[in-house]
Amino acid sequence: MDHSPDTLRFSKLGHFKYLKKHSSYLSEPPSIKAFIPALLYIAISGILTLLYFYHPDIARHKLLDNGTTVFGQGEYYRLVSGMLLHSTIAHYLSNMFFILLFGGLTTAYFGWLAFPVVAIGLGLITQGISIYSYPAYMNLIGSSGLVFVLYGIYMPLFFYAERQVSKSRKWLRIIGFSAIMFIPTGFSPRISYRTHYIGLVLGFVGGFVLILALGRTIRKRNSRHWDALLEVELKRVRNDRYQVFSEYPPSTDVAGKIVAFRQGGEEHQGSEGDEPRGGVHSSEPEPLGEHTRDNT
Repeated sequence: MDHSPDTLRFSKLGHFKYLKKHSSYLSEPPSIKAFIPALLYIAISGILTLLYFYHPDIARHKLLDNGTTVFGQGEYYRLVSGMLLHSTIAHYLSNMFFILLFGGLTTAYFGWLAFPVVAIGLGLITQGISIYSYPAYMNLIGSSGLVFVLYGIYMPLFFYAERQVSKSRKWLRIIGFSAIMFIPTGFSPRISYRTHYIGLVLGFVGGFVLILALGRTIRKRNSRHWDALLEVELKRVRNDRYQVFSEYPPSTDVAGKIVAFRQGGEEHQGSEGDEPRGGVHSSEPEPLGEHTRDNT
C-alpha cells in the first residue's frame, strides 16, 4: 500500500526526530460502491425528467408539486417527484453533477446514513418548507435544494474529520470553495434562491447532528489511516542505524499523534526535513497541538 510522501513528514523535536501525520482518511480514494446511491438517484431523476419532457400532461397532473397539491390535497409523494423533476437538460445535468460529487463522497467517507438517508430526508423537508412559503399555485421542481443540503452536511463533517489541518486553513478551504461554486453570478426570477439557502441551513444543522452520531467512527477511521501509513513507513526505514527505545502503541486519538526516534544510542541533532533511513518509536515524545420555478 503506497502513500504519497506528503502524508508523512519528518521534523526535529529536541534530540528527537518525529513523524507527524499530514493527512486524514479523506485523502484515501473513495470506493466505487459508495457512488451507487447517487447513481440510482441520477437514474430515477433522469427517467422522471424525460417523462416531464415527453408527457408534460402526465407530469403536470401527477408529479408537479405546489402548495395546493401537497398540502391542500395531501399528495405528499409530490415532494419526491418534484425534487426529481427538472425543467431542462442543463438544469438536470448541473444538479446531477453535484449530486454525484457530494453524494458519492458523503457516502464514501461518512456512510449511507449521511447520504442517502439523512440528506434526502432533509432535501424533502427543504422542498416542503419552500413550497409552503410560496403561493399555493407555484410549482417547485429540481434537486438543487438537495445539492445545498449535501454541501451543508459535508462542511461540518469535513471540518471534523480533517483534524490534522488548522482551523484557519479549513475555514479558508470551505469559504473559498463555497465562493467559487455557490455564490450566484446573476439573478433569475425562475430560480428559487430561497430553496438553496433553506437547504444549506438544514444541511449544516444535519452535519452537526451527524457528527454526534458518527464522531467515533470518524476518529477510528482516521486512526486506522494513520496506523496504515505508519506501518508502511516503519517497514521502509527500520534497520540497525536507529535504536528502538520502546514501541509506541497505536492510538485511538489521532490528533497530534507522532513517532519519534534518535540515531543509535546517541543524541542525534538532525536538521528539519531530514529523512532518516531508520525509524523507531520513542519513549513518550512530546505531543503537538493542533408559475413553475426552477429549483436550480
